[in-house]
Amino acid sequence: MTLIAIGLVALGYWQSTTGQAGTGLAAIIVGGLVYALAWMIGVLDSLQARRLGWSLALVLLLPLGVGPLLYSIFGLRSAISD
Repeated sequence: MTLIAIGLVALGYWQSTTGQAGTGLAAIIVGGLVYALAWMIGVLDSLQARRLGWSLALVLLLPLGVGPLLYSIFGLRSAISD
C-alpha cells in the first residue's frame, strides 16, 4: 500500500506540472489517504502483536513516509514467527 501511495503522489506531482492540476491534486489526495490507511493498519497490527517498539518506530517514521513499508518487510516476519 505504501508503494501505491508513493506512486499516486508522484503521479499527482507529475500531472500538476504538466498543467492538469485537478487530476494531480486528486491523485495526491488519494495517495495520502492510502498512506494513512497503511499507517493505521501497521500501528494497529503492531499494537495487537504487542510490539511497542514497532509502534514507536511507526510514529517516528511518519514524516519520512517509509514506516509502513519497513514494517511490512521486517515487522510482520518477526510477528509471524512468534
